[in-house]
Amino acid sequence: MKTADAIWMCLPEGMDELFEMVRFERTEQSYDIWLDEKKKLSDEDYRNPNIVARGYTDYVTIQDYPMRGRPVFLHMRKNKWWDKQTNEIFSYNLELPNEEGTRLSAEFVAFLKMKVETTALSIKQIAQMYCVNGKHFGSSRKPGA
Repeated sequence: MKTADAIWMCLPEGMDELFEMVRFERTEQSYDIWLDEKKKLSDEDYRNPNIVARGYTDYVTIQDYPMRGRPVFLHMRKNKWWDKQTNEIFSYNLELPNEEGTRLSAEFVAFLKMKVETTALSIKQIAQMYCVNGKHFGSSRKPGA
């Protein structure tokens, strides 16, 4: 088994469908994993010749569940897309694959809930930090829509 395969097994299910791992670093203090969103347009945007890739957003760092007594930090960035016709630059909201009728994995939902309960941030702020919709954890503009 490759190291990358083992790392994917430790991350929330479905992350490998949305991201590619670009770097992994193990230090005495933590595990750091850098993930870039895969370049995937929605069906509608794919047929639009005015939509072109425009680089990536800045990395957002999420602290995931600890492994072997060390914190795990996911450094994630999303694609930016440019609509040449409207001059709009946008990114898709991310949606993890369904798990028992939810749009996010049970582990990620529990993690988000813990973040809301242990920080002074609102659900809306937490949702923005983790690139999910705080109301229903979905998006009207998503890949494959």
